Amino acid sequence: FIPTPTKINFINKLINAGCNNVEVTSFVSPKAIPALEDHSEVMSEIVTTWKKQKDDGREIILSSLVPNVKGLEKACEVGAMDEVAIFGSVSETFSKKNINCSVQESITRFHNVSKITQEKNIPLRGYISCVLGCPYEGNIKPSSVAKYAEQLLELGCHEISLGDTIGVGTPKATVEMLREVKVCVCVCVCFFFF
Repeated sequence: FIPTPTKINFINKLINAGCNNVEVTSFVSPKAIPALEDHSEVMSEIVTTWKKQKDDGREIILSSLVPNVKGLEKACEVGAMDEVAIFGSVSETFSKKNINCSVQESITRFHNVSKITQEKNIPLRGYISCVLGCPYEGNIKPSSVAKYAEQLLELGCHEISLGDTIGVGTPKATVEMLREVKVCVCVCVCFFFF
């Protein structure tokens, strides 16, 4: 567990160094991820510190991950309303192990999150994990990634992040996946891990 003051200090250093868009924390259950049990305290401190300093002309976006409505409600309680991100996977096994629901159930959960973000005018981003390979299911079909991305767009996500979560992507596989995805998505960010 990283101590809460250390997390807050690190995030403040990122912002002081010029990072204008920082994903501060994840509002997940402490039972699932004990290391993030301080999410409300961390976000509250960062929001309080940086929203007071808007007079320097910088627009600082403080975002957070929310797996469901309960996470979104906790984020809103501490003023984390610049932007939220939902996250899922097209791998059934990874989805069940990561967010404890099927791929289709994740879209249903995210629909409920999306409805609230639209009512509160909170920008919504979407992450898709394991877009090039899954530790449990192996290769992922590019068409599955494209379909999931399209569903996230329909929910109101203004940006889709595509993550090669386990770092198995090749240039060829990446190009194939992006060709499929770009048919339905025009705004995406890719994350590759090595």
